[in-house]
Amino acid sequence: MIMRAAGLAASAAVAAAALGAHAVDVSQEGFMFSGYGCDRSCDQGDVNYEIEARLETFTVSGATADAVQGDPPDSPWTGDASAFTRTFVGRKGPFCDGNDGTEGMVGPCLQVKPGQLLTVKLINNMDNGMQLLDQQKASKWQYWKQTQDGPNFPDLDQIGFPSNASLDDMSNLPNDNAESGWLNEPVNKPGDMNLTSVQNFPGWDTSFDNTNLHFHGMQVVPHLFFPQGTNNPSAQWIQTIPGDAEQTCFCYAIQVPEDHPEGQFWYHIHRHGAVAMQGWQGLVGELLVNTGSNAPYSQLASQGVTLSAPAVVWEWVVDSSRVVDGTDATFYEANFIDGGGDMMFIPVNNEVKPTIATMPVGETLHLRTLSAQTSTGIAIEFVDDDGEVYPFYRFAADGIMWEDTIEATMVVMGPGQREALLVQFPEPGKYTMQGYLLNDFQNQGFGPDGNANSVYPPQAFELGYIEVTSERVDPVDLSALTFTPGMPASSDIQPQEITGELSVNFQVYSDLTKLPIPQFVIDSKGFNVYQTNRAVVQGTAMQWQVSSDMNYFHPFHIHVNPFQVKTMASGQLFGPEKFVNAVFDTNLAKRNMWRDTMFIPPFGIITYWQKFAGNSSDGVQLSGKTVFHCHFLDHEDQGMISSFLIEKE
Repeated sequence: MIMRAAGLAASAAVAAAALGAHAVDVSQEGFMFSGYGCDRSCDQGDVNYEIEARLETFTVSGATADAVQGDPPDSPWTGDASAFTRTFVGRKGPFCDGNDGTEGMVGPCLQVKPGQLLTVKLINNMDNGMQLLDQQKASKWQYWKQTQDGPNFPDLDQIGFPSNASLDDMSNLPNDNAESGWLNEPVNKPGDMNLTSVQNFPGWDTSFDNTNLHFHGMQVVPHLFFPQGTNNPSAQWIQTIPGDAEQTCFCYAIQVPEDHPEGQFWYHIHRHGAVAMQGWQGLVGELLVNTGSNAPYSQLASQGVTLSAPAVVWEWVVDSSRVVDGTDATFYEANFIDGGGDMMFIPVNNEVKPTIATMPVGETLHLRTLSAQTSTGIAIEFVDDDGEVYPFYRFAADGIMWEDTIEATMVVMGPGQREALLVQFPEPGKYTMQGYLLNDFQNQGFGPDGNANSVYPPQAFELGYIEVTSERVDPVDLSALTFTPGMPASSDIQPQEITGELSVNFQVYSDLTKLPIPQFVIDSKGFNVYQTNRAVVQGTAMQWQVSSDMNYFHPFHIHVNPFQVKTMASGQLFGPEKFVNAVFDTNLAKRNMWRDTMFIPPFGIITYWQKFAGNSSDGVQLSGKTVFHCHFLDHEDQGMISSFLIEKE
């Protein structure tokens, strides 16, 4: 057992459940003036944006045939590939970095100050996307067909080792379903498979053309369920529907508290059942809370650091056999059941292997690093042409600054996590931001098929480059930098404030007779939007213990309020020492680190403390129906998500 830090034990708490009517009156207004309607007046904030969801074709610079992750394509092409895809494009607003989303698949960069009212009008013009992109919802036949390829099911094999299994146990398993972690025998025909809920069967409960927004990490009013800010436990998803007279547009009203941390946050799609498909298409973007006196930019600039650049790491997955007619390399994404396709690129921002920045020797680059991936994680380090690893400094996690910096040589990030990095180099040259793509589960080849599938792969690849010129400037001492913490010391949760304990178990079931396969559940339950399984009272503080009792990584994310990490443990975490150390140090190097997203390691447990503010210090509503979930979006779409209420007193 690997364990770091110390914390209290947690126990399960009985959760409240509620059911309600399913009908939606789309004329209702939610928080402030939020609501449906393209004619709704949404320009009532201090900062106002319009974002259009539409179909577009983009050329992806650097997406050459030899840049594909894994096996090279059977039919390589010449030059850069293009995408015909869904995307977010900014139609109006003060976009940061001049990025309005028109230059590539990643959405526009939004910015807001603490204390401001942010509005975003989402306009869904993805009409007939399913047809034009030649996509289909998941089908029983597709899942059933995979069960017929046994007994060693490709892509689904070896997920159920018990937590007390030894390496010898895993090395000598017989070629048998039950012994390999799979339950029951495959059924004879697709219709015999049991589908308990269409909500967790991607594309059935909603089209891949329907979408909404989540402002990830923002300490603001809950905004996933209708009406925005609702405390109705059976409230339905907010979703925009192209071509629908009432639901083509939605106006989000987001009041940012005066004391909100300044840093890197982001927004992305969050309509359960369509999230992974849209994530593979890059429907994400940065949301920066900045320009105040305590912003990272101003605090860095006052200490000699003036260069900043985004590094949004994500997955573009396409089907090599699906090419737009009349083109050589304009690809469609495949369907959900195909994992988006058979070719994966890892773009940074809108390019594959871009030059992220050019700077003199001694200059410091503030790198706004975001893992916006859908179904993989990433380990990041910086190397020169000889492969020598260069240290860097961290000063914020998930948009929340610390009081000082920490030196590191690697960070391990799951989808949703952000890291504020400071890098500088001593000599001219081309330095590489190097990545290791992390699988969502590991078996190290100890299953009956003998195929290795470690979380940490042996192959590094080039994410992007930093060009260092021969010009020289005096370097800043990065170890001496200090900051105003995003969450002040007075926000630290004290032991006497803890009023209860909650236990959550992320599980993957492997019943070959049930759909989807495998079954992604929380506390043995798939998701139901009409049921809310937990309730907490605003102003209280709770201890959470979140576990994965299988050989799966799960990036855990909870909405509205950040948490303080207390402990992190793993029963089986394979990989070199630098990787294992980085998994823990990314989340524990700073005592009581504030985060909103965190990896649960295989056979692992995390313990954290969280205070449910309910209202901010200046009275902004933070209560309502919200969620926590696995941020591997393919896991979430198939049921690994749960709603809860932050209740008013």
